[in-house]
Amino acid sequence: NKNPDMAVLSAAVKSEQDSVATASALLLIGQFTFFMMILYVLNSADTDIRRLAWSTLYTAVAIFISMLLFMSTKSIWILAADHEYDSGGAGIALSFTRYILCWIVGPVLLLKAGTDEKRMEAWNAVIMWFTALCGADAFGEMLMSQPFSLAVGNAFLGVCLAGFILWLQCFGASWGRYFVVESAATEPVTDGVSPKDKMQAWSDSFEAAETSYTGFILGLLLSMWLRFAVSGKLPGPYASPKGHTAKETEWMLIWTLLTVFISMIVMAGVHNMGNPDRSWNQRRTSRITKSIMSMFSAWMVLFTFEWEFWYITSNVGFGGEAADLTAGMTLALVASVVMFIFIYLIDFIADRAGGLMNAIISTTTSCQLIIGLCWQRVFYVAIKYSGKQYKTEERWIDILLMWSVVAVVTPAWFRFILTKYLEVRTAEAGAESSDGPKSEAK
Repeated sequence: NKNPDMAVLSAAVKSEQDSVATASALLLIGQFTFFMMILYVLNSADTDIRRLAWSTLYTAVAIFISMLLFMSTKSIWILAADHEYDSGGAGIALSFTRYILCWIVGPVLLLKAGTDEKRMEAWNAVIMWFTALCGADAFGEMLMSQPFSLAVGNAFLGVCLAGFILWLQCFGASWGRYFVVESAATEPVTDGVSPKDKMQAWSDSFEAAETSYTGFILGLLLSMWLRFAVSGKLPGPYASPKGHTAKETEWMLIWTLLTVFISMIVMAGVHNMGNPDRSWNQRRTSRITKSIMSMFSAWMVLFTFEWEFWYITSNVGFGGEAADLTAGMTLALVASVVMFIFIYLIDFIADRAGGLMNAIISTTTSCQLIIGLCWQRVFYVAIKYSGKQYKTEERWIDILLMWSVVAVVTPAWFRFILTKYLEVRTAEAGAESSDGPKSEAK
C-alpha cells in the first residue's frame, strides 16, 4: 500500500508539472500571436494605425526604461537612508522628497535637451514616466496611511487631497513657465532661434508631461479607492490581485464597465473645450480631465483582468513559483492583442463616422495605456523578483543589473523606435493637412 502522504505529494508535484506545461504552451502561443500582431500593425496601410502602433511600442519601452531607473534609484535611496525607513511616516517623507526632487529637476533636464525635437521627445518621455512612478509611489503610500486607510470615505478624501496638491503643483508650475517664457522675450536671437520660441517649446513639452503624470497618479489613486470599496480593504498601489471572491470579481467587473462608460461620456463632454479657439484654462482643463479619465479606465481594466485571471485559476495561477510573472506575461500578451484589435475597430468606425467620432477616438489613448500598464506590471514583478530586495548585497546586484539593461535598451529605443515613431507622426500630420475634411474625422 502506498503511503497516503506520498500519494498527496505525488499528486501535488504532478499538478505543478501540468501547470508549468500549460503556462509554457500558452506563453508560446501568446508570444507568437503577439509578434504577428505587432508586424501587422507596424506595417498597416492606415497611417493612424501605424502611428498608434509605434506610439504604443515607444511608450511601453519608455515605461520600461523609467521603471528600471525608478526601481534602481529607489533602492539607492533606501540604502542611503537605511532600509528601516522604507515604511511608515519616514518612508512617506522619503517618497515625497524623491517626488518633489523629480518635479523640480525634471524641467531643468528637459531644458538642457535644447530645441532638437528627437532629444526633447526622449527626455520628455523618460522624465514624465519617472515622475509618474515617483508620484504614484508617494501618493499611494500617503493613501495607505491613517486616517485615509480606515474607511472608504476617508480614502476618497485622501484622493481629493492628492488632487488638490497636484492642482497646486500644476497651477504653480504653469505660472513659473509663463514668467520664464516672457522673460526670454527680452533676450537677443542667437543661432537663428528666438529664445522665447525655445522656451515656449520647452514649456509646451513639459506641460504635456505634467498633464500625463497627473492623470497617471490620480487615475491610480481612484482605482485604489474603488478597489477598497469593492473588497473592503485598501490595496497598495501595486497590490497582489490574489484572494478575491466571486462576488468581489463580479462587482469589480461591473464598476470597471461603469468607469469606462462614464469616462467616455466625460471625455466626449470636455473634448470641444480643447479646441484652439478656447481659452488656455479651458484647453488645459480638457487635457487634464481626459488624461485622468483615460488613466482611470486603463487602471481599472488592468486590475479587472488580474482579478478575473486569479479567480478563474483558483488564486493559484499556473507556472509554480513563477506564477506571478507567468500571469503577468499572459495578461500582458492577451491585453495587447485585444487592445490592438479594439484600436482597429475604433479607427474603422472613426473613418466612416466623420466628426461624430472626434471625441470617441480619444479612447484609443486608453487602449495604449492599458497595453503600456500591463507590460509595466510585468516589468515591476520581474524586477521585484530579480533578487531578494532587502539584503544589501543583492540590492546592489539588482541595481547593477537594472542599469546594465537600461544601457542596452535606451540606445535602441532612441535610435530606432523613437525615430520611426516621429517619422510616422510627421507623415500622418502631413497627410491630414493635405486631406482637408478627412483630418476632422481623425
